[in-house]
Amino acid sequence: MAATVAGLLHELWAAHTTLEGLLPAERVFTGRVPIRTPMPYASITQPAGMASGQSNLHRYGQETWRVQVWCERYAEGEAIQRAVEDCFLNYNGPLDTGGVLCIGHDSSFSLQEEEPGRTVWQFVIQFSISIERPRADG
Repeated sequence: MAATVAGLLHELWAAHTTLEGLLPAERVFTGRVPIRTPMPYASITQPAGMASGQSNLHRYGQETWRVQVWCERYAEGEAIQRAVEDCFLNYNGPLDTGGVLCIGHDSSFSLQEEEPGRTVWQFVIQFSISIERPRADG
């Protein structure tokens, strides 16, 4: 079980048979993608900050996370997008820091990018992640 949201997303990806078959977890990176990584590949990032609150027993957080997939064929990207959504959406489970995490869907879209001699598709899937952790002082 992962201690971080990024670690959990990587674990879920690697354990999802369909997604792992379309885009192996070793080509999924947190943050920057290394140059010359073969397509398809993906990046997991947290583009926005966190909203938070607390009760007498728990701390609550709401985070935005984004999966960006790059590939050369639209149909391939569309299949990966569907598998990413199937893998992450409605996940509700623990973090090893004692927290509980729930994943919901914000948005998805695709872009076509022109590079010299080829077309590259970028698929963006954005998630809203709710985290509940016990208070250390509670």
